[in-house]
Amino acid sequence: MTGNLARTILSLLDSLAQNEKGHDAREQLKRSLELVFPFFAGCLAGAVAVAHFGDWAWSLPVLLAVAALLLVPAARSELRHS
Repeated sequence: MTGNLARTILSLLDSLAQNEKGHDAREQLKRSLELVFPFFAGCLAGAVAVAHFGDWAWSLPVLLAVAALLLVPAARSELRHS
């Protein structure tokens, strides 16, 4: 993630510099932000979960993984039968 964040900052500065690299920098900035925003949203969600649930927040990823394991095979079997 450090590389993605560094690329995002450099692309932002290049796009603000108003030179011939501006268009390419804006495209790279868009691609970088597609990775950085969800990461920061996950960080924020984790911080809120820890603040609200305390140490029990660490069980949330496990519960989500178990739910995904249970729901994905069920959805696949429905697609096969339809």
